[in-house]
Amino acid sequence: MQILAVDGGDRMLAAQCARLREAGHSVTQRSTFETARQILLGDGCHIDLLITNLRLKAYNGLHLVSYTRAFCANTVAIVVDGAADPINELEAHRFGAEYLASPVRSDQLQALVDAAEMKHPISISQPSALQSEHRRSVEPSPLETAETAYGIDTFLESSETACSRQARD
Repeated sequence: MQILAVDGGDRMLAAQCARLREAGHSVTQRSTFETARQILLGDGCHIDLLITNLRLKAYNGLHLVSYTRAFCANTVAIVVDGAADPINELEAHRFGAEYLASPVRSDQLQALVDAAEMKHPISISQPSALQSEHRRSVEPSPLETAETAYGIDTFLESSETACSRQARD
């Protein structure tokens, strides 16, 4: 299973990633939204599971989950929060992600990884067929990215409607 772990620079997920590697998973670790985004858009990149801290400096893990959903709809996501927060948990679930609060126990994370693996059975003998299902062949334009990932299309539509009303009046 291809796992992308984004820890926001605080290395909170480092020990968990080491355990996942020992369990046979391929884990790529990054510390920022921007570097994770590059991996998600990279040609030939295939991510089955995104594990991200909620806090990612200028962004948060939910931004990354939203972005991932826009480009890799089949990628399973887990958001890890520094402390249990029912609002953050609700938001994570709203984006279709699982939610864990620190301290994260290995058995908790492993149970969610196992569940993700059931959704994404990976065949080592035929990875290319599975990868092509998840790969975007062309990087979207920045406007398409913003519209899809952050709901800006709704904002633009309402702004255009307001402007057209003012022009009529």
